[in-house]
Amino acid sequence: MPPDRFVNPFTFVPFPDEMAPRREPRGHRGVGDLWSGTIGIRITARTPVLVRGTAGADRDTLPHRTELDGSTRQIVPGSSLHGAFRSLHETLTGSCLRVFDQEFTPVYRDAAVNTGGLVLAIVDEVDHDGRPTRLRLCEPVTGPATANYRVHHNVLRAAGGTDGVRSGQRLSIGVNPGRGEVTRVARDDEGDWVVFISHAQARTGSEYFAALRKLTDEVRPGVPDDVWTDFKVAVQGADDVRTAEAGSPPLVPVHWPRESDVVVGRRYPASERLQERQPIWLRFDDAGKKIIRIQLAQLWRHRGTTANGRGTKPAGDEIKDASGSRVPPLAKACTHVRWLCPSCRLFGCADAREDDAERPSHADQQSYRGHVRFSDAVAEGEVTGLVMTLPPMGAPHPGAGQFYLDAAEGMPGKSPYLN
Repeated sequence: MPPDRFVNPFTFVPFPDEMAPRREPRGHRGVGDLWSGTIGIRITARTPVLVRGTAGADRDTLPHRTELDGSTRQIVPGSSLHGAFRSLHETLTGSCLRVFDQEFTPVYRDAAVNTGGLVLAIVDEVDHDGRPTRLRLCEPVTGPATANYRVHHNVLRAAGGTDGVRSGQRLSIGVNPGRGEVTRVARDDEGDWVVFISHAQARTGSEYFAALRKLTDEVRPGVPDDVWTDFKVAVQGADDVRTAEAGSPPLVPVHWPRESDVVVGRRYPASERLQERQPIWLRFDDAGKKIIRIQLAQLWRHRGTTANGRGTKPAGDEIKDASGSRVPPLAKACTHVRWLCPSCRLFGCADAREDDAERPSHADQQSYRGHVRFSDAVAEGEVTGLVMTLPPMGAPHPGAGQFYLDAAEGMPGKSPYLN
């Protein structure tokens, strides 16, 4: 796999019908009917073991420990084993989720039929946060498509040269009167038409078309606060945002065919900051007056709502109506030492919540020491290190379970709690 390919190697286990009950732990006072001792295990690596953060393939740069005689032996740190075993124990016993972002709000892809009523606009002006303060609208599609409102990749390529036409570029066009097809486009700063260049990664078939709209003189003074907030939440899941640390260019070339070197245009990468001259899609209310949504593509993302559609809440919030909670209450991390799930009673827990009105002091923190310790796994023989360049990987997104799960026979498609 190419090292720059973004992958999500995650699968999700659905919640059990009933989460494990919580109770007070037995404590650390040495009750006679409890077991204690040491369990020795041998781990056989069926595949190479990934160890991150080493400087190279040299034996001395691998995680190791120094013995009394001065020799070194390679190890898998006990802390890594502890985390892996705990995650497995949580899954098998239906214990709480220690690694769970209660502020997470699921974001979903729009359905492919959800493109009607969108209006293309050009960002004329932005503030210091990249929020548009003036938008210039294009004509909406209200009847038979003038010039099909799209342009073929061959026509784009002829006009763009080696750099490609920029998304939002103003154009003059030529149309075949009989078929209504765009036969020519030319860059023209005074042109009446603008083009929207989109990502080609999800395209199928042998042809690429870019959206084309006619510019108007209608100007809007920006977007409402709630629309801007929803947009910033939705854009956080985009690949461009997740891989931005690698240094995304201001404009990204779009290749067609995808694996070729042929550039048909340049698009704006997804970002929480919009740019002047950037084209975006707008959705208006039924009256056509108020902007209710910003999109960076005709098929974009939307924030998840509660099951009854009455609002948007983070995954950790309780929903006080018939729609139920996004996650079972007992799936949330344990916070009190007298009420612990099986995994917290065995492995320990710490109340890591931030201070709030109900917990004004760090002195109120509740922690419980675990009963299990893991030593390092020590290699029995020589270990050979291999330097591997891995593709960038993103964090799991529970709201996109349909893209991660293998919905095989007897396996649910996704958790019913993440609506």
